[in-house]
Amino acid sequence: MKRFYIFILLAVFLFSCGENTVNKIDDDSVENGNDEDSSSQYEKIEPEDSFFETEAENKLIFDFKGLINNMTAVEAQKAVSGMGDFTLTFGEKDINLNGDMNLYTRTFPENYEQTALAGKEYLRMRIYSMKDSGTLENGNTYYNYDYLSFGTPTENMLELKNSGDNITTMPELSWATLYSYYVVSRADKKYFMQYCALSTAEPDQSQFFVDHDANSEFKEGEDLIFWGNATMSELIEITEDNRENCVFYSSDGQTLTKDEFDEEIAKTGTDFSCEIPEGFFDLEGDHVKFKFRGEINDGSGEYQSGYTEFATMELGEETYQAGNYTSGSGTTNVIGKSAVYVQMIGDYELVDNNTAALFNELQFFIIMDELKTMREDEQNNLVFSAENTFNFFSSFLKTKYIEVDGKGYVKSCPIALLDNESDKSEIFVCLSEDNDFSPGNIFEIAAKIKVTDDETKVGQFYPDGCTCYASAGDEDITCEDFDAMEE
Repeated sequence: MKRFYIFILLAVFLFSCGENTVNKIDDDSVENGNDEDSSSQYEKIEPEDSFFETEAENKLIFDFKGLINNMTAVEAQKAVSGMGDFTLTFGEKDINLNGDMNLYTRTFPENYEQTALAGKEYLRMRIYSMKDSGTLENGNTYYNYDYLSFGTPTENMLELKNSGDNITTMPELSWATLYSYYVVSRADKKYFMQYCALSTAEPDQSQFFVDHDANSEFKEGEDLIFWGNATMSELIEITEDNRENCVFYSSDGQTLTKDEFDEEIAKTGTDFSCEIPEGFFDLEGDHVKFKFRGEINDGSGEYQSGYTEFATMELGEETYQAGNYTSGSGTTNVIGKSAVYVQMIGDYELVDNNTAALFNELQFFIIMDELKTMREDEQNNLVFSAENTFNFFSSFLKTKYIEVDGKGYVKSCPIALLDNESDKSEIFVCLSEDNDFSPGNIFEIAAKIKVTDDETKVGQFYPDGCTCYASAGDEDITCEDFDAMEE
């Protein structure tokens, strides 16, 4: 049987053991790796009280101590958070930023659109502080944050250290900007972001105090200890009239207009573009039923998850769930033919002291030529044909995923699969003139599939019983190898 390399497994496992970008940006439970001062062998230097004196009504006063992370750790949601106090004052209004404080280095690309920053290495810091969250009328979840972005060229910190001084006005090409950050998450796992600049530091009226005795290069692995007293511009109130000045993004990195952003958050990401016939899912006996909608991936770039409204298997007196954890779609190759697959994972749990994952997995594929014929004939439904065993196929498995030395390995054992002697299996696919089922298009499919757990029939497709392989597809292993790695 054609093995499916599980494209979403690694992301799923890291998601479970790590952090959720949308939902846990403001998680204060992250253990601080800097409680012990790695620079304790140096004489501590602190600013005098007069450093914080200012007549400005709009100001940012802060102190910070933390590890300088690399960009990779930040993107993987594994950055070590710093500690400190950040208070913004606008007249009688105070904003206290109490979220995770991530400090890291980033080098801007040589072709960066802002040429003054191109090629420069920066010390960057970002702090998200949750304001509120809730549910929109259409069921989408929203999160509101205050977000502070800080950046200064690394070379400016080196110049300050070499000068022997500790105090500097805000260096050229530096910034400290407060944003309103609004995120909307849909059921199809896509989310959309709105950043609105609210206030920015006045460079010539802002100063930093840096305790740089323990620093050599201000690069990853070093601690940074510094304080700030910045005069901020007037706080902007975001209204419908000035939202055009905000910037908008989707979770796949696309820049959106305000109207496109509003259109996307008005969608739930779950609605089919076509209507499933009434009674379509009626089926007795052992069977699988599912309804899936998602973008077809091609294996490159960030994997886009889909949305499974339901995916169940009725087998004897047992009911199995899939797709209630995550799901996705993409292109693959089956018996020498191009195909589109859907992979649905459910009843996911961490096992073996959180070192492995165990879950149900529903796999489905349909040959691309069948989809093209359906589109040409404007025929939404397709009944399984015993004469053409592989016009589509499905199997339901119990799968285990482990990591050894940073590599992922999979063991999938079939529970049941499509009964190729039944003519009761049928799928219904939404069709349109501009959707050729190539990567990037949306795949919308409903299915009812007769299944069997007969050992002889299952053995025809899984002659070795379980199937074991490296999740990246770059290493051949046997299930004996897998079992040995578990020990």
